Amino acid sequence: MPLEEFWLFNGPMVALTPDLVEQAEVAAIRLAEAIPQAVFANPEYQKAAQASQLRQHESFVRIIGAASVAIPVEQAREKAPEWFRELSDGSDQGSGAFLDQAAGTVGLRSDPLTGMFFMPDVEGFLDLRRACLPGSGPSSRVKSAQRQLLGELRDSDVPAGSFRLAGEVEGSLVSEALVSALPRAGFDRHDQGEELLHRSKPHDFAAPPVPRTVPFSPRLVARRQQMNK
Repeated sequence: MPLEEFWLFNGPMVALTPDLVEQAEVAAIRLAEAIPQAVFANPEYQKAAQASQLRQHESFVRIIGAASVAIPVEQAREKAPEWFRELSDGSDQGSGAFLDQAAGTVGLRSDPLTGMFFMPDVEGFLDLRRACLPGSGPSSRVKSAQRQLLGELRDSDVPAGSFRLAGEVEGSLVSEALVSALPRAGFDRHDQGEELLHRSKPHDFAAPPVPRTVPFSPRLVARRQQMNK
Protein backbone atom coordinates (compact mmCIF):
# COMPACT_ATOMS: atom_id res chain seq x y z
CA MET A 1 0.00 0.00 0.00
CA PRO A 2 1.49 3.36 -0.95
CA LEU A 3 1.41 6.10 1.70
CA GLU A 4 2.32 9.42 0.13
CA GLU A 5 5.89 9.09 -1.11
CA PHE A 6 6.77 5.76 0.54
CA TRP A 7 5.61 2.15 0.60
CA LEU A 8 4.59 0.03 3.58
CA PHE A 9 3.83 -3.29 1.94
CA ASN A 10 4.30 -4.97 -1.38
CA GLY A 11 1.24 -6.59 -2.87
CA PRO A 12 -1.36 -6.36 -5.59
CA MET A 13 -2.16 -2.83 -6.70
CA VAL A 14 -5.70 -1.54 -6.27
CA ALA A 15 -6.87 1.45 -8.27
CA LEU A 16 -8.86 3.86 -6.12
CA THR A 17 -11.10 6.52 -7.56
CA PRO A 18 -10.85 10.08 -6.18
CA ASP A 19 -14.05 9.68 -4.16
CA LEU A 20 -12.36 6.95 -2.07
CA VAL A 21 -9.33 9.02 -1.02
CA GLU A 22 -10.70 9.67 2.47
CA GLN A 23 -11.24 5.95 3.15
CA ALA A 24 -7.76 5.20 1.82
CA GLU A 25 -6.14 7.78 4.09
CA VAL A 26 -8.05 6.53 7.15
CA ALA A 27 -7.03 2.95 6.34
CA ALA A 28 -3.39 4.01 5.94
CA ILE A 29 -3.42 5.76 9.34
CA ARG A 30 -5.00 2.81 11.12
CA LEU A 31 -2.61 0.38 9.48
CA ALA A 32 0.43 2.45 10.44
CA GLU A 33 -0.77 2.73 14.05
CA ALA A 34 -1.58 -0.98 14.26
CA ILE A 35 1.71 -2.14 12.69
CA PRO A 36 4.27 0.63 13.36
CA GLN A 37 7.15 -1.75 12.59
CA ALA A 38 6.19 -1.41 8.93
CA VAL A 39 6.74 2.35 9.09
CA PHE A 40 9.95 2.01 11.09
CA ALA A 41 11.48 -0.27 8.49
CA ASN A 42 12.65 3.07 7.12
CA PRO A 43 15.37 4.21 9.59
CA GLU A 44 14.71 7.86 8.80
CA TYR A 45 11.12 7.57 10.01
CA GLN A 46 12.24 5.75 13.14
CA LYS A 47 14.82 8.45 13.85
CA ALA A 48 12.19 11.18 13.41
CA ALA A 49 9.78 9.33 15.72
CA GLN A 50 12.43 8.89 18.41
CA ALA A 51 13.26 12.61 18.33
CA SER A 52 9.58 13.53 18.53
CA GLN A 53 8.94 11.16 21.41
CA LEU A 54 11.93 12.46 23.34
CA ARG A 55 10.44 15.96 23.09
CA GLN A 56 7.12 14.58 24.32
CA HIS A 57 8.85 12.92 27.27
CA GLU A 58 10.67 16.12 28.22
CA SER A 59 7.38 18.05 28.07
CA PHE A 60 5.68 15.39 30.20
CA VAL A 61 8.33 15.59 32.93
CA ARG A 62 8.22 19.39 32.94
CA ILE A 63 4.42 19.63 33.08
CA ILE A 64 3.53 16.59 35.21
CA GLY A 65 6.57 16.96 37.49
CA ALA A 66 8.19 13.52 37.18
CA ALA A 67 8.57 10.62 34.77
CA SER A 68 6.37 8.37 36.98
CA VAL A 69 3.59 9.63 39.23
CA ALA A 70 0.51 8.43 41.04
CA ILE A 71 -1.82 11.42 41.45
CA PRO A 72 -5.55 12.10 41.99
CA VAL A 73 -7.43 11.91 38.71
CA GLU A 74 -8.62 15.51 39.18
CA GLN A 75 -5.00 16.70 39.20
CA ALA A 76 -4.23 14.61 36.12
CA ARG A 77 -7.22 16.15 34.31
CA GLU A 78 -5.89 19.62 35.10
CA LYS A 79 -2.42 18.89 33.76
CA ALA A 80 -3.24 16.70 30.73
CA PRO A 81 -4.72 19.45 28.49
CA GLU A 82 -1.55 21.55 28.80
CA TRP A 83 0.59 18.59 27.79
CA PHE A 84 -1.64 17.72 24.81
CA ARG A 85 -1.79 21.35 23.66
CA GLU A 86 2.00 21.45 23.60
CA LEU A 87 2.17 18.22 21.62
CA SER A 88 -0.35 19.46 19.05
CA ASP A 89 1.01 23.00 18.61
CA GLY A 90 -1.80 24.68 20.50
CA SER A 91 -4.68 22.48 19.38
CA ASP A 92 -7.03 21.04 21.99
CA GLN A 93 -7.28 17.74 20.11
CA GLY A 94 -6.95 14.69 22.35
CA SER A 95 -6.79 16.64 25.60
CA GLY A 96 -6.86 13.68 27.98
CA ALA A 97 -10.08 11.87 27.00
CA PHE A 98 -8.49 8.66 28.32
CA LEU A 99 -9.04 10.07 31.84
CA ASP A 100 -12.81 10.43 31.43
CA GLN A 101 -13.62 7.01 32.89
CA ALA A 102 -10.91 7.06 35.56
CA ALA A 103 -11.51 7.67 39.27
CA GLY A 104 -9.45 7.92 42.42
CA THR A 105 -5.70 7.77 41.91
CA VAL A 106 -4.23 7.23 38.46
CA GLY A 107 -0.70 6.37 37.41
CA LEU A 108 1.16 8.15 34.61
CA ARG A 109 4.56 7.10 33.31
CA SER A 110 6.57 8.49 30.42
CA ASP A 111 9.48 6.77 28.74
CA PRO A 112 11.60 8.50 26.08
CA LEU A 113 11.32 5.46 23.78
CA THR A 114 8.00 3.75 24.48
CA GLY A 115 5.95 6.86 25.27
CA MET A 116 3.29 7.42 27.90
CA PHE A 117 1.76 4.62 29.97
CA PHE A 118 -1.56 5.19 31.76
CA MET A 119 -2.79 3.15 34.73
CA PRO A 120 -6.41 3.92 35.68
CA ASP A 121 -6.42 2.23 39.11
CA VAL A 122 -2.94 2.39 40.55
CA GLU A 123 -4.27 2.22 44.13
CA GLY A 124 -6.00 -1.08 43.42
CA PHE A 125 -2.78 -2.42 41.96
CA LEU A 126 -0.84 -1.34 45.07
CA ASP A 127 -3.54 -2.65 47.43
CA LEU A 128 -2.91 -6.15 46.08
CA ARG A 129 0.78 -5.78 46.94
CA ARG A 130 -0.10 -4.67 50.47
CA ALA A 131 -2.37 -7.71 50.85
CA CYS A 132 0.58 -9.98 49.97
CA LEU A 133 2.54 -8.97 53.06
CA PRO A 134 2.49 -11.35 56.05
CA GLY A 135 0.36 -9.94 58.85
CA SER A 136 -1.79 -7.84 56.52
CA GLY A 137 -4.76 -10.14 57.15
CA PRO A 138 -5.72 -13.78 57.67
CA SER A 139 -3.14 -16.16 56.24
CA SER A 140 -5.66 -17.54 53.74
CA ARG A 141 -6.25 -14.02 52.38
CA VAL A 142 -2.51 -13.32 52.19
CA LYS A 143 -1.92 -16.54 50.25
CA SER A 144 -4.80 -15.71 47.92
CA ALA A 145 -3.30 -12.26 47.23
CA GLN A 146 0.11 -13.83 46.58
CA ARG A 147 -1.42 -16.26 44.07
CA GLN A 148 -3.15 -13.35 42.35
CA LEU A 149 0.13 -11.43 42.17
CA LEU A 150 1.89 -14.41 40.58
CA GLY A 151 -1.04 -14.74 38.17
CA GLU A 152 -0.59 -11.12 37.11
CA LEU A 153 3.08 -11.79 36.42
CA ARG A 154 2.08 -14.53 33.99
CA ASP A 155 -0.98 -12.76 32.54
CA SER A 156 -0.31 -11.32 29.09
CA ASP A 157 -3.15 -8.81 29.64
CA VAL A 158 -1.27 -7.18 32.53
CA PRO A 159 1.53 -5.20 30.84
CA ALA A 160 5.05 -4.95 32.19
CA GLY A 161 4.48 -1.19 32.38
CA SER A 162 2.08 -1.70 35.30
CA PHE A 163 4.82 -3.33 37.35
CA ARG A 164 7.37 -0.70 36.36
CA LEU A 165 5.08 2.19 37.28
CA ALA A 166 4.05 0.64 40.60
CA GLY A 167 7.69 -0.12 41.41
CA GLU A 168 8.76 3.45 40.67
CA VAL A 169 5.93 4.89 42.77
CA GLU A 170 6.14 2.42 45.70
CA GLY A 171 9.42 0.57 45.21
CA SER A 172 9.83 -0.92 48.69
CA LEU A 173 6.20 -2.12 48.80
CA VAL A 174 6.45 -3.87 45.43
CA SER A 175 9.77 -5.45 46.38
CA GLU A 176 8.43 -6.73 49.72
CA ALA A 177 5.32 -8.14 48.03
CA LEU A 178 7.42 -10.04 45.49
CA VAL A 179 9.71 -11.34 48.24
CA SER A 180 6.60 -12.70 49.98
CA ALA A 181 5.07 -14.19 46.85
CA LEU A 182 8.21 -15.64 45.26
CA PRO A 183 10.22 -18.49 46.78
CA ARG A 184 13.50 -16.63 46.44
CA ALA A 185 15.01 -14.77 49.36
CA GLY A 186 16.67 -11.42 48.99
CA PHE A 187 14.72 -10.29 45.95
CA ASP A 188 15.82 -6.80 44.96
CA ARG A 189 13.56 -4.82 42.62
CA HIS A 190 16.39 -2.79 41.12
CA ASP A 191 18.73 -5.72 40.44
CA GLN A 192 16.20 -8.42 39.57
CA GLY A 193 12.97 -6.64 38.65
CA GLU A 194 13.68 -6.37 34.92
CA GLU A 195 15.01 -9.93 34.83
CA LEU A 196 11.75 -11.12 36.42
CA LEU A 197 9.60 -9.18 33.95
CA HIS A 198 11.54 -10.53 30.96
CA ARG A 199 11.16 -14.08 32.24
CA SER A 200 7.49 -13.74 33.26
CA LYS A 201 6.27 -11.67 30.29
CA PRO A 202 8.31 -12.74 27.24
CA HIS A 203 5.48 -11.54 24.97
CA ASP A 204 6.20 -7.95 26.06
CA PHE A 205 9.81 -8.28 24.93
CA ALA A 206 9.44 -10.50 21.85
CA ALA A 207 10.33 -7.62 19.52
CA PRO A 208 12.65 -4.65 19.98
CA PRO A 209 10.76 -1.64 21.35
CA VAL A 210 9.74 0.95 18.81
CA PRO A 211 8.52 4.51 19.39
CA ARG A 212 4.83 4.83 20.11
CA THR A 213 4.79 8.01 18.03
CA VAL A 214 4.25 7.15 14.36
CA PRO A 215 5.35 9.79 11.82
CA PHE A 216 2.81 10.77 9.18
CA SER A 217 3.03 12.89 6.06
CA PRO A 218 1.38 16.36 6.31
CA ARG A 219 -1.63 15.08 4.39
CA LEU A 220 -2.18 12.20 6.81
CA VAL A 221 -1.61 14.50 9.80
CA ALA A 222 -4.47 16.67 8.54
CA ARG A 223 -6.66 13.60 8.10
CA ARG A 224 -5.73 12.37 11.61
CA GLN A 225 -6.83 15.68 13.10
CA GLN A 226 -10.19 15.37 11.32
CA MET A 227 -10.58 11.86 12.73
CA ASN A 228 -10.03 13.20 16.27
CA LYS A 229 -12.78 15.81 16.03
